Amino acid sequence: MSSGSLHPYLALKYEHMFYLIYDTMKDGNLSRQDFSKLLTRLAEVKGLEPKTKEYRELQERVNGVWAGLMKGSRFYRHNPSQLHLNITEWLEYWKDFARAAKQCEGWPDTSIDGHVEYLWQRDFVDLVFDIMDKDGDNVVSRDDYVRLMAGLGLEKEASSEAYDVITRAKNNSQRLKREEFSDLWLAYLTNENPKSHPGNCIMGILELDPRS
Repeated sequence: MSSGSLHPYLALKYEHMFYLIYDTMKDGNLSRQDFSKLLTRLAEVKGLEPKTKEYRELQERVNGVWAGLMKGSRFYRHNPSQLHLNITEWLEYWKDFARAAKQCEGWPDTSIDGHVEYLWQRDFVDLVFDIMDKDGDNVVSRDDYVRLMAGLGLEKEASSEAYDVITRAKNNSQRLKREEFSDLWLAYLTNENPKSHPGNCIMGILELDPRS
């Protein structure tokens, strides 16, 4: 896959995303167990009970995200037959995503060489938005956002502070539409300047070590 170094600020954000959202077992590796626990967390935020139709639909979507990640990450895993992804392999995966996004100036469908599909990530962003959008009106509020982030493990105060940064950039509009949320998430995945885009704060405000 790609050569070259990963920008320090992107590395910081990718690591933060790894540990906040995906590595729910806190063992430094992503496996199906992590996604089973992620399903439980998302269901709790949404208020879904196991064995209900809505819970099964959520389970199918989470399983689809897992399958998409594992399919693409086989090119990065030291042992492709083992369905685990460690932090080093994770960073390599997202480095190629960032390169593809820069080339197409938006959400890429595949890596530049065409070997890796990224559609699962957009599916996941839609899933996250649907979990936040409690009343199904395609907009989310501060309470929606803070409830989700708290369910994922981010402190409520940090979540609220991050939402302030995001909405201040929108002329203090307190609600986010689906397309806006998708744009913010993409900026989180691709933007290299900590101060240039509110999307950098969508999973909490991160400060890059000035020595980096």
